[in-house]
Amino acid sequence: MRISVLLSVLLIGGLLTTQCQAQVSTRDKLVVESLLRLDDVQITGNEKLEAAVQRYLKAVKGTPKFFAVIEKLNFKGASPELLQMAIKTPLNSNSVKAAELLLDFDNEQLLIDKLSDEDTAVVNACIQSLSRTTHAKTLVILKPLVTDDKLSRQVRSAAINGVGKNLVGQKYLLELLKKELIPKELMFTTGTALFASPDKSIREAATQYIMPPETAGKTPLAPVSVLVAKAGDQKLGKTLFDNKATCAKCHKVKGEGKEVGPDLSEVGSKLSKAAMYVAILDPSAGISHNYETYSVVTVNGNILTGVLVSQSDDAVVIKSAEAVTTTVSSEDIDELINTGVSLMPADLQKVLSEDDLVNLVEYLTTLVKP
Repeated sequence: MRISVLLSVLLIGGLLTTQCQAQVSTRDKLVVESLLRLDDVQITGNEKLEAAVQRYLKAVKGTPKFFAVIEKLNFKGASPELLQMAIKTPLNSNSVKAAELLLDFDNEQLLIDKLSDEDTAVVNACIQSLSRTTHAKTLVILKPLVTDDKLSRQVRSAAINGVGKNLVGQKYLLELLKKELIPKELMFTTGTALFASPDKSIREAATQYIMPPETAGKTPLAPVSVLVAKAGDQKLGKTLFDNKATCAKCHKVKGEGKEVGPDLSEVGSKLSKAAMYVAILDPSAGISHNYETYSVVTVNGNILTGVLVSQSDDAVVIKSAEAVTTTVSSEDIDELINTGVSLMPADLQKVLSEDDLVNLVEYLTTLVKP
């Protein structure tokens, strides 16, 4: 009844008419603010009110007001916009809030459908947004991905990371380890999740199944959660980047280096310290889009391995780890294989000490967007 009265008042005042288009944002603001003052308001099914709310939300998208209005009005009509936000920038707090609202609205199927998207970047973004929520449904959604051997290594790694943010999820991962259901290539990701647990018994149990990677001199490397807390020397890190760690052989920074892997000029603005350590220690767990390793097998039995630069009906262009670009005619190709692994060496820490690694990451954190 109260909504009917409100709507009548607004109609009498001409606030929901199509006239005076220049004042539409003011009218919509008044409509929304009036609705927010009501208790247990339901606008679903009222086309005019829904349209006013949609226009208002479009104007304040991405702001705290955007989420406040959706929550207060229980406005499920915003679900498409929430889904878009959830997968666009998964490290953004707005994306996490968007995912939480979708779960609150029982619209988790929208997120679940995205987990089957052909674009791995979309799938990973969806998993990351879900992983950062505290919603009970998150664990239910992500657990099946961990054991699905039809999924890529990158997707399963992201799922393990998400499941590992929950104590119940960590115990689930331990059970999978006991049953030998975690493949070797996912051990590092699983260990990273379990060794960061606040539960000492979980950390100790994990050591029975997972050995930490070894640094130079065969010294066990501290868990990522411990490494993140350490401060390094960025100047020494820069020297390591250019020389001993060989990063500059594949990555550019501010125009210097070779362009085989992603440009790292602004990596400090894109990745957290923890993500940097994971990218170095387990590079195949989260290969950046367009940087997967491909192998071209020619009809003569030759094998060329590198990043796929381009592919057409006539030829395939491959760039090797040495930044050498080779064009292979389609008629000379017997097979083109996406290996699912990164071109970056997986055991880089074996030529570095723990201090070297800390210094290297310290330098990478300084590479931020101006």
